[in-house]
Amino acid sequence: MSEIEKRLGVKAHETRADGAVSLEPVYCLGLCAQSPAIQINERVFARVTTARLPTLLAGVEAK
Repeated sequence: MSEIEKRLGVKAHETRADGAVSLEPVYCLGLCAQSPAIQINERVFARVTTARLPTLLAGVEAK
């Protein structure tokens, strides 16, 4: 289980039991030159680091 899956309590290609979070790995967000990238709702975040990831995930968890 990845760090993201553990943190959000959901596995890839699934939706959490409360329906608040779905995790869908994708092949491309169109940001190859700025990878790794993550999309949260409608926002795309580029150059995501392991240091920055917890902050981004905290925003998901707070909603």
